[in-house]
Amino acid sequence: MHADHPAVIVDTALADDPLPLYVVCGGPLTNAAAALDLDPSIADRMALVWIGGSLEPDVAEYNRDTDSEAARTVLDHPGLEILQFPVETYRRCAVSVAELEHRIGGAGDLGAWLWRQFVDLPVPDVVELGEVWPLGDSPPVLVTALDDPTLTWEVAGEHRRVCTGLDVRLLLGDLFAKVGLHGRR
Repeated sequence: MHADHPAVIVDTALADDPLPLYVVCGGPLTNAAAALDLDPSIADRMALVWIGGSLEPDVAEYNRDTDSEAARTVLDHPGLEILQFPVETYRRCAVSVAELEHRIGGAGDLGAWLWRQFVDLPVPDVVELGEVWPLGDSPPVLVTALDDPTLTWEVAGEHRRVCTGLDVRLLLGDLFAKVGLHGRR
């Protein structure tokens, strides 16, 4: 964790800005917990969008289990609005490598650059690449940019909603369309 990240979250939450603040965490909640420790009042001035946790408490999940104390601190914080995408939901966001190559790699300069980033990605030896690539960190787009009314939510407390259903076609279709449109401009 970079020492300035929690302070940046606090400063941004306390800024006088009419736009809503979404703090998106695609990993452990270490920085969010540290920011709430610095200034607990920021909980009322932001919403946390988190890729992590699970519907079943006994299911292992990297983003929660890497810093379980931070996860407890954030999830138990009173007044903090939390929109959670658990492992059972974010694992649905996958695409075939062939479709990525076709729809992204062939979409102009930006698409070609994105495809090269994928091809040149330094993948550890323990990761076996197959024909499907996970895009599990993408669901926050559905609440921060697209405002998707088709999401299915389960209430998990006064201020936390857990996404149990999402439209993967909408999510990926929007990505492919935007990269393709950019390539035509």
